[in-house]
Amino acid sequence: MEKKNLAAVVIICAALLFAGCAPAGGQPESTPQPTPPAGVTETPLKLNEGTEWELDARLTMPADAKGPVPAVVLVHGSGPSDMNETVGACAPFCDLAYGLAKRGVAVLRFDKRTFTYGSRIAKDLESFTAREESVDDAIAAAAYLRNDPQIDATRIVGIGHSLGATLVPRIDAAGADFFAMVLLAGTPRPLWEVIYDQNMAVLDRVPADNRASTKKTIEDELQKARRLAAMTDAEAKETAVFGMPGYYFKDLDKHMPQDILIETEKPVLILQGTDDFQVSPEKDFGLFKTVLGDRPDTTFKLYDGLNHLFTESTGPNRGTVNEYATPGHVSEEVLDDVAKWILSL
Repeated sequence: MEKKNLAAVVIICAALLFAGCAPAGGQPESTPQPTPPAGVTETPLKLNEGTEWELDARLTMPADAKGPVPAVVLVHGSGPSDMNETVGACAPFCDLAYGLAKRGVAVLRFDKRTFTYGSRIAKDLESFTAREESVDDAIAAAAYLRNDPQIDATRIVGIGHSLGATLVPRIDAAGADFFAMVLLAGTPRPLWEVIYDQNMAVLDRVPADNRASTKKTIEDELQKARRLAAMTDAEAKETAVFGMPGYYFKDLDKHMPQDILIETEKPVLILQGTDDFQVSPEKDFGLFKTVLGDRPDTTFKLYDGLNHLFTESTGPNRGTVNEYATPGHVSEEVLDDVAKWILSL
């Protein structure tokens, strides 16, 4: 793969995409888990048990469930991530699991493959795609739920966050066959375009004497990304774009969520916060509404004052990744809306 030094771009991109633009190396320590609240039970399990991609997982259930309940598969955003999608002092997937279970909806969450097997994946990074990163494991999670007698197999919902929201329609079409889908802070634009916007948004934080050269590097990466569609797979695998294999982006661009959703009739709920500085409420949520606004069974909601993690955007670091160092929890309004929507279907 091309070895051009992209240090300035990768640093910015890594900060904005949760844990880096490429899978991390090393085998992680077991993630400490909080104690489930009253009204919730939780069972540790292994997803893909007995295979080379075995992952730690947890099934969170309403404690007072009387008969099979609807269930959710959670799909992570970009970068290596544990089952709680821990970001700084926030753990939005833990919040979703406990919050939805308290409201009558079971949740299956699991460590991301790149979190557990980053070193192994890094050995063949040029050919790595979102299928290996997220799609196959989410399909396995849906299959696990269908075989659990506690779960209503006809009401399994895919909930994706950030990149996971963009992937949920692809996961559904590839075999998960969700009953419905929830897209949290996703994008209908190419990921490389979002990364370009993220880099440009923080360009003024680059030291003044490096700003012009950094801007040129960012613009050069954008031009390479725009050429990916015309490249062969082999060429894309040899091209680095924003510090990532070009083939990863090329594969993503073949499965745009709006193109898939237009061809389905399944219920879809699309949510975002107004204070999201990683995925644009104007460009991304706005484009979803433009493209899918006339689609039946499609609901949109924008939450005032919530950030990319659907926590309240407050404090001196508001609008930067340092905001996530302040403990926060997914909004109760969001949890109410998602649970009521699922239970009403």
